[in-house]
Amino acid sequence: MDVRASKIRYQGTRDEQQDTVSVFQVSTETGNAIAIGVLTDGIGGLSHGGDASSLVNATVEKTIKAAFENIEFSSKPLIDVFVLAAKAANQELAAYQNSQNIEICGCTLLVVGLGMDRLNFISIGDSPLWMTDRNDRLIRLNIDHTTDVNGKSALTSAVLGDEISEIDAGEVDLSEQDIQNVLLSSDGIRSLPIDRVTEQLTSSEDNKLRSIVHEVAALESDSQDNMSMILFEF
Repeated sequence: MDVRASKIRYQGTRDEQQDTVSVFQVSTETGNAIAIGVLTDGIGGLSHGGDASSLVNATVEKTIKAAFENIEFSSKPLIDVFVLAAKAANQELAAYQNSQNIEICGCTLLVVGLGMDRLNFISIGDSPLWMTDRNDRLIRLNIDHTTDVNGKSALTSAVLGDEISEIDAGEVDLSEQDIQNVLLSSDGIRSLPIDRVTEQLTSSEDNKLRSIVHEVAALESDSQDNMSMILFEF
């Protein structure tokens, strides 16, 4: 499966960049390559959100890579490896909070793996995961872990160093789908109308992520959140 990956981060009007993105590749016992994308978004309103985001992202990457180097875990379903990595990162975050005497900090987490005609993912929080097909349809794959509280959106699940309340997980058989793109994004992309996201992803632009950032910047919002993205193109 031929996949091209790209990533970008945009700080918006925030004082700090609290999103972290990483893209890497692992190999199965049979030599098949799996492209992995990890996106974390520090929770606004909590201190040390950027620290939580970078720590969780790095721990997830380290744990996934270690799992594929370990015969005991290399044959496990990919989603199980992702869940294992999320829980390991959650424990690392708890240890960090304790060592720094931090009451609470955290982030959302989105992990996607593409390989062997399968898309596997886990999602904790509100970062959207979309795919587009050759009919230019934009399809949301993950659940939005938010609820309305007095007119404001509040997270119902996140990586906080405590028990993770909910992990969304899924698998897509790519051999049965005519996929064009897979996009991971932090929730800062919500300032852009969904039809504009679709149009940019299905365009002939060479750098679709930069085009999306330019559109968001052109809105000139005084409250533009961090927006980071990972794009897999087929």
